[in-house]
Amino acid sequence: MQILKAKNEDISELCQLLDILFSQEAEFKPNHDAQKKGLAMVINGNDFGEILVAKDNDIKRITLLTDNDNQAAHHFYEQNGFMRSPMIAYRKRLD
Repeated sequence: MQILKAKNEDISELCQLLDILFSQEAEFKPNHDAQKKGLAMVINGNDFGEILVAKDNDIKRITLLTDNDNQAAHHFYEQNGFMRSPMIAYRKRLD
């Protein structure tokens, strides 16, 4: 598996992934213009971090995060072979 820095050519696929993720979260709504601008800022800038993409079908593990009350997502993941993890996610609101 190759893990590479995302390039501008990856933005469209990254937006599609964000659409899927945001559609499952009450706190977020997909916004392609904002997503494209934000992704481009991270990909082309030096001050925002990096976006990495995996290029291969030989991935060994996928880890997903979902809200505790999102039973539809839990059911979907379990129906597709995922199982609950002992990991615990922490979050801090900054607003």
